Amino acid sequence: MDALAWVCLATGVLGLSMRYALRDRVAVLAVVFYGLPPLVVVALFVVSFGLSLRRPRRQRRAVGSGILVVLALAAWIQTDFVWAPSAEAAGDPLRVVLWNLNRPAMADESFVPVLQEADAQIVFLVETGEHTAARRHFWEGHFHDYHISLLDGQIALLSKYPIANARCTSVSVATRIAEYDLILPGGTLSVVAVDIESPYCHRRRLSFQRIDELVAARRRPVLVLGDFNTPHTSILFEQLRRSFRHTFEWSGTGLITTWPTFFPVLALDHIWVSEGLVPVRTVLRRTRHSDHAMVIADLSVEALVVLSEEGEATDDE
Repeated sequence: MDALAWVCLATGVLGLSMRYALRDRVAVLAVVFYGLPPLVVVALFVVSFGLSLRRPRRQRRAVGSGILVVLALAAWIQTDFVWAPSAEAAGDPLRVVLWNLNRPAMADESFVPVLQEADAQIVFLVETGEHTAARRHFWEGHFHDYHISLLDGQIALLSKYPIANARCTSVSVATRIAEYDLILPGGTLSVVAVDIESPYCHRRRLSFQRIDELVAARRRPVLVLGDFNTPHTSILFEQLRRSFRHTFEWSGTGLITTWPTFFPVLALDHIWVSEGLVPVRTVLRRTRHSDHAMVIADLSVEALVVLSEEGEATDDE
């Protein structure tokens, strides 16, 4: 028990140090950053504190562990809790849903009402199951008023607006980056949607580099969303943060973490918007249908890309 208390204490200190020092800057150490999120660090210190209290001669260690519990709780609140009041939308907001479905069985239709109740104009889904003819019939039958795009890598886009120029880029065996143009009444909205694999940090970095390249090449405004398999505090988001807003950070309240559903320790599912789109309200919906929370974001559309008669892009304010 004494050894376990020391291991928990040392591991927690390592996790806390990584959070405020290196984070995932060094590829070989990034697994420590990903594997020791704030809530896990809190749990480690609590275990160390509890074990130390059981040993009368370990009171000094118990005091130290207790102090670290408080510090870790403060780090968790600072990192994973958001208090951003909802804003007023100019006109009817554009609702976007992001959800990792965790490969539902073909016969499982229980998640459909949950998705329909969200009443979104744009729905991006990952891990939807194999795209067979039967699966397409499933989507068309339940979402007949949506335009539907099914691309490689078990990703799907359901849109109330026509979808143009849909294409998918494979960065690695399990990483997909999809691009779309959505034809809204006032112009065109660019969408970059991702599903990134998680095993190795160097592959993750390559995926983010490719995302940054594709996003930079798109005309604004751009909606970037997906299962990034990367916490929101990662340095890999630094390029995106320079010109994009994280919708939950700007308009959400409560825990930002999306996985696993009922004991969420990591924010893996993100919606980002460029200039021209303003986050109005973002909420997470946790259900039994997936191990990922559904992300629902309401956006105010301030500008779209409009093609002139000559075919050139102009901004529509």
